Amino acid sequence: MRKSWLLGFLVIFIGIIVSDASHARYTEPENCTEIPFGNGRLFSITKPGLPKSYAFGTMHSGDPKIMQMPGLILQAFNAVNTLVVEISLADSNPQKSMSMMFRKPPYSLKRTIGASRFSQLEQIMIGYKIPPELLDKMEIWAAATIVGQPPEKIKGSNNEIKYLDKELEKMARLQKKQVLSLETITEQLSLFADQPENLQIEILDEAIQDHVTLEEELSRMTDYYIRGKTGWIYCRMINQMKGSSRALNDFIRRTLLVDRNVTMVKRIKNILPRGGTFIAVGALHMPGEKGILSMLQKEGYAVTRVY
Repeated sequence: MRKSWLLGFLVIFIGIIVSDASHARYTEPENCTEIPFGNGRLFSITKPGLPKSYAFGTMHSGDPKIMQMPGLILQAFNAVNTLVVEISLADSNPQKSMSMMFRKPPYSLKRTIGASRFSQLEQIMIGYKIPPELLDKMEIWAAATIVGQPPEKIKGSNNEIKYLDKELEKMARLQKKQVLSLETITEQLSLFADQPENLQIEILDEAIQDHVTLEEELSRMTDYYIRGKTGWIYCRMINQMKGSSRALNDFIRRTLLVDRNVTMVKRIKNILPRGGTFIAVGALHMPGEKGILSMLQKEGYAVTRVY
């Protein structure tokens, strides 16, 4: 069975939380050519006359192995006065998110996707403690994103979900750093909500099919990430999508990745002139000719691997 690429883009592209995974060591994906900035998690961004800034590729995870940042990364974080994240905690809007994820009657997810598909989904959702009556009100894309992540979460002593991006922002606020965001939650969720129904159903079918392999795939991605092999994560995702439709490939590669990179760089360019900035975004936004690091390099910034 094909491994789950869906988990890959949920973990890296948007703020889906994943649980701890056993740390095995995996080999390089097949047919994986070297891509620009495909090795490394932290890069310096410099321009004459400006204080040094940094770009840090994150994995939206609460895995303790990922939460323990190396000293070089912490030194860079402590040296700046501004943190830039994809979405700030201050900008979160649970009510708006819920209104986008659920619909009122006469809408029915069961009628929309069919009884057989809904039955499979209903069984999976038992692990997420989502009852059938609530599931039936859920948007197709929302159900797919939930199924595309493991049900267990890493929580702190106060039962609060912990993950790397969130902890970075908490640290920044304790240090009185300015915190800026590159996107809004509405922008991120709309990426899925605005897709046609047939594409949403294809994403859901992939999620249901690949659900049983989530933990193994998460272990692989965690290993690649800790080793700084973001290029390998990208290669594996592309390899696994070869059997998917052209529409789904376009959605993942252009809508979720390239188009967002272009938007992020436009916004980053307005922030960088102040210098002393730590940019923390999903790791798959970093590598490649159309990644944010290559785009910044083309804008005249020197980009150098730090870690």
